[in-house]
Amino acid sequence: MVQLRFRALRKLWLASIALTSLACIVVSLSLYGRYNPKADVCVLVAVPALCLMTSLSAIFAKQIFRSSIPHCVAIECIWTACLVPFDLILSLYGFSLRNEFVDGPAHMQFLVVQVLCWLLTALVFSYCSLIVDLSFLTAFTLDKDVWFRDITDSPSPFPLYHIVFSLRQSLCRLFGTTSAADEQPEKHTPHCLPGCDCNAKIAPSSPPSALPPIGFLSGQSRGDSSMSIGSARTTVPVRVPTAMERHNSIVVGFEV
Repeated sequence: MVQLRFRALRKLWLASIALTSLACIVVSLSLYGRYNPKADVCVLVAVPALCLMTSLSAIFAKQIFRSSIPHCVAIECIWTACLVPFDLILSLYGFSLRNEFVDGPAHMQFLVVQVLCWLLTALVFSYCSLIVDLSFLTAFTLDKDVWFRDITDSPSPFPLYHIVFSLRQSLCRLFGTTSAADEQPEKHTPHCLPGCDCNAKIAPSSPPSALPPIGFLSGQSRGDSSMSIGSARTTVPVRVPTAMERHNSIVVGFEV
């Protein structure tokens, strides 16, 4: 089964918004001579032009902006939420102009304009709802700093699998039920050493004890039994991974 990544889905959705906006502008300008007053065409062109510019800027954000701020999740939510009322006004304004074209020869052309306006509104509203809902779910279940993540990164800042798993665990705790994974007891499969033909199985060995801190030098080393343990410790800088990084895989390669 072909898996559609969020980054590809986002570009496809934004491209649909851009193409719909461009078609709305072209068809509206083709009816310029039939508007009365002529200022009516300004609304039918200005709002789709704004949608066209913002969607193209979002698609090519990494090529246009050097900073990562313009293509973070918070900015994406803000500009999509701001476009929704403008698109709704565009659709309602186009619907109010239908009486001027009902009996005219340009009735079908203006009907196409109305369809494109409502389609543009639906695309922007659905994309805004998707981004905002995923952002709130991610912030609630997994990563509170998702608003500052790069929306164009791979893997996606919205790990759907972890979101669904966290929501399911929260609902199970809320209603006092347990999931199927929690009900299954932990199994320890006994094993034998290679070449062993006995009937008794040897249980898995316990994990090794924790290693001493880096830079720790034992006070009982050769030639110096009086060395102080406290003076031999060194400070090692360690960065704690974020909530998002703990759920991402780390590729480790070895040079041969």
